[in-house]
Amino acid sequence: MLAESARRCWAERSLYSSANNHLIGELAGLATVALLFPDLRPSPRWERDAVTALCAEADRQILPDGSGAEQAVGYQMFTAELLLLVAEMLRRRDGYAPVLLTNAVTRSARYLAAVVGDHDPAPRYGDDDEGFALRLDASPVRTVRDHLGLVGSVLGTPDAIRAGTCPPAAGWLAAATDATEDASARGEPLGSFHAPDGGLVVLRSGRRRITMDVGPLGYLSIAAHGHADALAVTLSADGHELVGHPGVTSYYGHPDWRSAHRGTRAHPTASVDGLDQSVIGGAFLWRRHARVHTRSVDTAAGVVDAEHDGYLRLDEPVVHRRWLIAPPDRVTAVVVDLFTGTGHHEFRTAWPLHPSLDVRPAGCGHLALREGSPVLQLAYAASSGEPVRSEIRGDTDTNLGWWSHRLESRVPAWLVGSVVHAQTPVALVTALTPGNAEEPAVSDLGVDLRDDAITVRWRDEDGAHLHTLLPSGDPPGHVQREDVAHPVS
Repeated sequence: MLAESARRCWAERSLYSSANNHLIGELAGLATVALLFPDLRPSPRWERDAVTALCAEADRQILPDGSGAEQAVGYQMFTAELLLLVAEMLRRRDGYAPVLLTNAVTRSARYLAAVVGDHDPAPRYGDDDEGFALRLDASPVRTVRDHLGLVGSVLGTPDAIRAGTCPPAAGWLAAATDATEDASARGEPLGSFHAPDGGLVVLRSGRRRITMDVGPLGYLSIAAHGHADALAVTLSADGHELVGHPGVTSYYGHPDWRSAHRGTRAHPTASVDGLDQSVIGGAFLWRRHARVHTRSVDTAAGVVDAEHDGYLRLDEPVVHRRWLIAPPDRVTAVVVDLFTGTGHHEFRTAWPLHPSLDVRPAGCGHLALREGSPVLQLAYAASSGEPVRSEIRGDTDTNLGWWSHRLESRVPAWLVGSVVHAQTPVALVTALTPGNAEEPAVSDLGVDLRDDAITVRWRDEDGAHLHTLLPSGDPPGHVQREDVAHPVS
C-alpha cells in the first residue's frame, strides 16, 4: 500500500496552478516512504527525485523574506513543517540535512517570530485547514507559537526559541537533537519592519502593533488560499487583538460562509459598491486578481502608501489607494482611503472587531469595549458628504459580522465602519485610538481633497495634527506633518 501510494505521489503530483502546499505534501510523502523503506526497489530514485523537488519548492513557496507564497499563515506553517520533517529524517540518517530545506524553515520561522514578537497575537490572514505534518500530541491545532517552538527545538533557531512555546511535539523531537536555547535570543523587543516579498508591513510602538497588507492575492493563477483583503490594516494592543482578520469559517460545509469570509467586506479594508476586489471563480479559485502597487513604506515614520487596481474592472472604474499614518510617538493611527476614477459609487470602510469586544456609538464613530471597559475608539470623516456609521453583528443574510476561531465554526462579532455615497474622487478617513478613555479620543477630524493634495486634521491627547498627502508628489505619496506641540486640554 505504501509503495503504491509513493508511486502515485510522484506520478500524479500536483502541477501547474495547484502546485502549492499539495505538491509539498506529495513530495514529503514520497520522501518519507523512500527513507523509511529503503529496501523497496524504487526507494533510491524516489528519495532523489523527492528531495531535489522539495529543495526547489522550498525556495518557491517560502519567499526570500520568510513569508509564505500562498498568503495564508496556516499553510505556511504546514508547508514549513513538512519540509522540516523530511530534513530531520535525513539528518538523523546521514548526520546532515539539505541546506535549502533548513534555510527555508529557518527564514519562515524568523518571519513569523518577527510578526508575533514577544506578546502580539498570531496573524490570521488567508485560509487555514488546521493541518499537521506530523501529529505527536493531542493538540487540536498548531498555533504559530507552537510551530515556532517546534522549529526551535529541532533547528535551534534563536528567533523561534524566543517567540515559541514548548508543545509536547517539540519535546519529542528535541530529545534526539542538539538544539539548545540561546540565552541571547531573549533580547530587546522587536520593532517595525517591511517584508517586501510577502507584502506585509508591521508597525510597532510600545505594546501596539499595526499591520498593513500590501501583498498579492495568493500563489499561482488560482490563488486558492488567499483572501480579497488587499490593503487590510489590523490593530492589536497589550497582546489583545482589536481589529483583525475574521478567519476562514468554512471550506465545504457552508459555501455561503466561505464566500463571505474570503470577500472584501469581511476584512479590514475598503470596498466599492459592495463588491470584492478580486473575482471569485470557485471555492478555491479566483478568476481575477487585484494587483497591489506599493508606492512607499517608511517604517521609522510609521507611514505606508499603496494602491490596488481591483475595481478598474467596473464600468465606471475606480482605483483604491490607502495611506496608513501611525507614527511611533502617536497614540492615534489614521487611515486615509482615496478613491479616484469615474462615476458615483458606494464607498465603505470595514473594521472587523474581535468577538470579545462590544460596541456602542461615540461621537462621529464607535467605541469598542471589553467587559465594559473602553479599549478602542474609531472616528470617521469624508471629503464629500457625511459618512454614515455601519454596524453589523451576526447577520445571517449577508454572513457578515462573524468571527471564526476554528474551521467550520463561527461566533458573532462586530463589523463596524463608515459608508458614503459620492462622486469620485472622494477620501474617507478613519482614526483608530487604542485606550481606556470614555470620552471621544479624537475631535475635529476632517479631510479636504483638492486636485494636488489631501489635508487631514484632528485633535487628540497628543495635540492638534495636520497631515498633507501629495498623491502625485515627489516622492510619491509624500506626507507633510505639522503638529501643535502643546497637548489639547
